[in-house]
Amino acid sequence: MNLLSPRAAPALLAHGSAALLLGALAFQHWGGLQPCVLCLWQRWPHVVAIAAGFVGMFLIRQGRRVPAGWATLVAAGACYLASIPFSVLRQRKAVRAAAAEHGQPGNGA
Repeated sequence: MNLLSPRAAPALLAHGSAALLLGALAFQHWGGLQPCVLCLWQRWPHVVAIAAGFVGMFLIRQGRRVPAGWATLVAAGACYLASIPFSVLRQRKAVRAAAAEHGQPGNGA
């Protein structure tokens, strides 16, 4: 299967999210690193991406391309949702660091 084909998209999304989730669980259980609340919340969109990706792969095998496209879209949206909290947290830290660097009090965010 060509990795750039539309048939590969659900597989890449499902397996990529599964790899990230398994890595996080390995660090937690074998590495002894306890996740923060944000890390725990970010795991759920990856679970949705895995499920939607596998549904998309199944639908493609059945020849139902339009529903498979929707399942792939859901999987991609779940991956995007998983990245939003990290981006917001990083932006808030950058704003606080810039305010502290210029001697201004933080904005309380």
